[in-house]
Amino acid sequence: MGNFYQIFIVLAEHENISLNTDILETGVLNIIALIVLVITSLQKDLTTQIEERNEIIKTEVENAENNYKNARKKLHEAERQLNQIHVAIGEIKEQTIATKEALIETNVQEVKEAMKATAEKNWITFNLEQNQVLSELRQIIIQLIFKRAITQTQELFKTKNMVRQFVTYTLNVTLRQIEGDLND
Repeated sequence: MGNFYQIFIVLAEHENISLNTDILETGVLNIIALIVLVITSLQKDLTTQIEERNEIIKTEVENAENNYKNARKKLHEAERQLNQIHVAIGEIKEQTIATKEALIETNVQEVKEAMKATAEKNWITFNLEQNQVLSELRQIIIQLIFKRAITQTQELFKTKNMVRQFVTYTLNVTLRQIEGDLND
């Protein structure tokens, strides 16, 4: 600041600039009066505007606080719903695992039952084929026995009439024996 005054003093000496200390001439009183008039006339308007602005600010602060409270409530509600969703997801996972296990168990049971049914069918088929083979063997054996019996009978009995009677008798006896074996 000291430099400013020194510059002002140097300029004043060289340029003939001087400071007028007469208050009435300089209009300082006029300026002060103007400022007082402006302040007094604008005071009511400024006070009203400041009060309105203060009310607006209070209202906006209250709205902001209410919005904050509402946002906090919504956040808590969203967190609660999120927790419920997590619980529901956990239950769904548990149900899915239980369902998968049940399906696997059901599939295992179905496979066991299918294998058992197949084994039973195979056993029945085997028994049927075995019975058929045994029946065919019996027929072949019977035919061989008859052929041999006929051949031996023909050698023993020289007449055809005697051979026919013996063969008929033997066939009847053999058929009765076979029927008895089949009925057992």
